[in-house]
Amino acid sequence: MSNLGNKLMSGFYSFDEKEGEYLSKLLVQEKGKAAYLDPTCGEGEILMQLKKEIIGASKSAIKLFGCEIDLERSNKAKTLLDRVLYSSIENCVIENNYFSLVFSNPPYDNTIKGIEDRKSERKELIELRRSARYVRPNGLLIFVIPGYRFSDRKISKYLSMNFRDAKVLKFSAENYQRFKQCVFIGRKRASASKTLDEHLYNSLQQMSDESFIENKVPTIKEYVSKNKRWSIPTVSNNEPRIFYSKIDDKQDYYEVFHKSTGFQQLLNGLKKQESTFKEEPILPISEGMLAMMITTGGVNGILGEGESLHLLQGQENVEQVTDEEVFYHEKGSKTTKHTTRTKRTVSIKVLTPAGEVLKFI
Repeated sequence: MSNLGNKLMSGFYSFDEKEGEYLSKLLVQEKGKAAYLDPTCGEGEILMQLKKEIIGASKSAIKLFGCEIDLERSNKAKTLLDRVLYSSIENCVIENNYFSLVFSNPPYDNTIKGIEDRKSERKELIELRRSARYVRPNGLLIFVIPGYRFSDRKISKYLSMNFRDAKVLKFSAENYQRFKQCVFIGRKRASASKTLDEHLYNSLQQMSDESFIENKVPTIKEYVSKNKRWSIPTVSNNEPRIFYSKIDDKQDYYEVFHKSTGFQQLLNGLKKQESTFKEEPILPISEGMLAMMITTGGVNGILGEGESLHLLQGQENVEQVTDEEVFYHEKGSKTTKHTTRTKRTVSIKVLTPAGEVLKFI
């Protein structure tokens, strides 16, 4: 069960900057184009840090992508990353088997159980499967969760069957005591037929024991000194073909609406228009003409000014009227014909400065 603070933060904890510095020293970008993804990117800081500090390819050849459900955090991420979707990862549609590197620091909680669901699932497992889909064959997955969660049978089995050249590292002493986080770094297998890496599986299963993590799992900082490096592969085009949210961000439409001629016409149409008559009306005015004036707003409003100010209101009354017509026949019988028609009448009232209500028609 996650604590209350975790729920209020939607499971969000940013990756520590110092740990990011150590992590970047374990990675080497191959020369060429590359694309990095963080499915729950927060403010986008860790991806930008990796891009700046990883040695290898030109920084301009690396593009950064992220998804973030929180509006404030997503706006900050948009200032750092190349493209950010303001949406939950569940509503994002992203190209599979594409990204050079996927950095995933998912929320720590259970999914919400529906009425027909027998049980809920941990979000770590769901996001692990989702994140792994986005990694290109031989690409890298960096997966950050509390250390003990790696011992979950489904998580340890999934990692052991789908990744090779893998290692689990923990945060440095101070940060580990605060968050208990460990980092999995692994290369996605390219082969369709996958076998279980028993050594990796057995190691992950032991991570339910805190003493095993303390004594057998090195920190990221310690592993830097072992001169182990993971190379990050390139992509042919660092702009994914599929990267959008099923739920549109309304912010994207504001500027388009404001520049739209149709929208400006709508605004102008909503403004109160003053009626001006350049010529004297044709007299006498028929009821049909009065009805037309009323429906177009020509008889409603203020008339005159100062002491002769009057408030004018026109109203069209619609009623059904039945006419009766009798026909007499040669043999003395008769037939009565009833015809129903719509009758429209006009009523015009005025409120005088003295408070009197006068009815003209």
